[in-house]
Amino acid sequence: MNGKSYASEKDLIIGKLLGRMINKPFASAVVVILGFVSSLLLSFFVYLQFKSIESLKINRLGAVLINALSPRMNLFGFSTMLFLAIMAAFMFAITYNKNLPYFKLLNMLGWKWQRINSGVLFNFMSSYGLGYALALLFLVVYALFGRTEGAKFFDFLRPFVSSSAIALLLMVLAAGTTVFIMLIKAKVLGRKTISVGLRNSILVSLAIIVLSLAAWQISRYIQSHRLEKVDLGTHLPAPTATPQENTFSTNLVRYDLQLRFEPTSELLTGKVWINFTNQFNTALDNLVFRLYPNAEWALATPSDSPYLVVNWVKANGEIVNTEISNSNSVLNVLLGKTLAPDQKISLEIDYTLQLGLVESKEGSWWSSKAFYPLLAIYDQNGWRTDDCSYCENIVFSDQGSYHLSLTHPQDLQILSNANQTSIKMEEDGYVTDVFDGILLRVLFIGMSKEFTMASEGGEGFRIQVATLNDQTTADKLVERAKVVLAFYTEEFGRYPFDTFTLLASTSSGSGGISFSGGAELFYKVGLSDLDPALAELTAAQWWSEAVGVDFFHAPWQSETLNVFSSWLYLRSLPDQTQFETAKNKAGEHVVSMPLNCVLKNDISVGGVCFTSVRNNGPLAWLKMEDAVTKENLLGVLKEYYKSCQGKICSPETLLKIIKTRASYDFSTLIK
Repeated sequence: MNGKSYASEKDLIIGKLLGRMINKPFASAVVVILGFVSSLLLSFFVYLQFKSIESLKINRLGAVLINALSPRMNLFGFSTMLFLAIMAAFMFAITYNKNLPYFKLLNMLGWKWQRINSGVLFNFMSSYGLGYALALLFLVVYALFGRTEGAKFFDFLRPFVSSSAIALLLMVLAAGTTVFIMLIKAKVLGRKTISVGLRNSILVSLAIIVLSLAAWQISRYIQSHRLEKVDLGTHLPAPTATPQENTFSTNLVRYDLQLRFEPTSELLTGKVWINFTNQFNTALDNLVFRLYPNAEWALATPSDSPYLVVNWVKANGEIVNTEISNSNSVLNVLLGKTLAPDQKISLEIDYTLQLGLVESKEGSWWSSKAFYPLLAIYDQNGWRTDDCSYCENIVFSDQGSYHLSLTHPQDLQILSNANQTSIKMEEDGYVTDVFDGILLRVLFIGMSKEFTMASEGGEGFRIQVATLNDQTTADKLVERAKVVLAFYTEEFGRYPFDTFTLLASTSSGSGGISFSGGAELFYKVGLSDLDPALAELTAAQWWSEAVGVDFFHAPWQSETLNVFSSWLYLRSLPDQTQFETAKNKAGEHVVSMPLNCVLKNDISVGGVCFTSVRNNGPLAWLKMEDAVTKENLLGVLKEYYKSCQGKICSPETLLKIIKTRASYDFSTLIK
């Protein structure tokens, strides 16, 4: 008896407390804070389009959502919609908990459906809406102060407006649904009233839909009629003088590749589907792709036939015309219509690629990066189609997401910088490997019968190494890569990709070529220490791959940091002999050309520029370190990495960060 009385008294106390929190003035402040904090927690790191995209790399769902949502709808809007949908379901449950046994928890709390009335609902929704609005205002202000140089106000404001509008609509729907249910419970609305109102609502809705569709069609006609009169210029803008500062338009494209490899003919055949949304601020009548396997540096001689041959291109299922230029390395797809900003188009490209077999005494393999038509970079002058006949590691591209399905003979092992997600046996005895990768600037594959593999999990990523019948080197590279990656993560910020992939092969000298999430590493047989080349290729993951740079117009921006970062690592080792050797060698080959030189296709000029960047550049960073201290220099690099990861940043952006963060004018060292 006493227990029952105690329970009833406890329920009464809880009920009174809940009633006070809902109805009293101070409860409004509680709900406002709830709205503000929950909105920030749900979306603080995704309030700008792709600004914090690196924080989603550990979750593939993030990439799927980004690709599925409209380019103007970021995860701020999505997370808010999800939260409000849960709130709507919660209110519905509260209203019906008297008749639903699954919500007895609410009965235990003393929160009966009869407690919910229009005043309570209005108080809650207005208070939460105020908190949401404050969070939105906070993020807009933060975006305005944190935006990159040259960005327009409305480019930041637009996604907030769209997400807040949808959130407001959901609030209204949730509130309206709850009020509607309350009116039915109170028997204010009868069955006849509801049926008549529903019929009228349907008729009005249909009329609104018809009128909206008509207005939309009229507006599209007017827009297309105006665009026909716009002079879009040539499909491929003529080269202009190097601007003082380039502004780049990013576009996260999804590539879906379905390919088959035949070793006897060394042919890779298949198709790539590309989903493109025009996120640029101008209408397009063409899309430009780079065919990097046909670039001069990839061919044995300039007269060689192209390795990558495009058979046909379809846009939204229809064959379209194409143009080939720049020694077959540029594919210009003529859309046949104007693609306005925010409009989407789906391309299907059928192609073949001749993969060359690389043979050595240790074994043989096929490898290629950018083995598919890759969307070119778009800046204020149009599509970028730069060439450098002597530069074997230049692939200028945006980040993208990839799905690769590769069918091949069973005896081939496959290496990729994307994650392997499945393996399937085919009826003809072949095997299909499936890979998925996100935020990669380029996709890489390597294939061999003689791969010796080694791998190990890292902090949120996987290290994998393939050599040719050299297990000792493979194991050693995994261990050394783990140490180097940990060092750079501590100094600059988190490693930006899901894997670190190395294809290591013997050569007469040490060196390599980087790509997103890994590199091809060359090493001497019997070489006892692989640190210098490995350290530089690993640093490129931060300064060439995660942070995008215009290598043609400002090679110093990435190359000087790649080399200097490797010096920082070598200097951290107990034995600093390799650091001293590298520094002395650079000092012996200093050239008079300034660091802010431009790579020309003429090797007599571009070669000197490259030498200046490689030797003068890291010495300039050492000079700055002496002037501002190592701590301030690392603070600059961390800020630069944080601000520019996932983007293509101009050298002016880096110079400004140095000036602001360290009060140092680095421009005096590059002129």
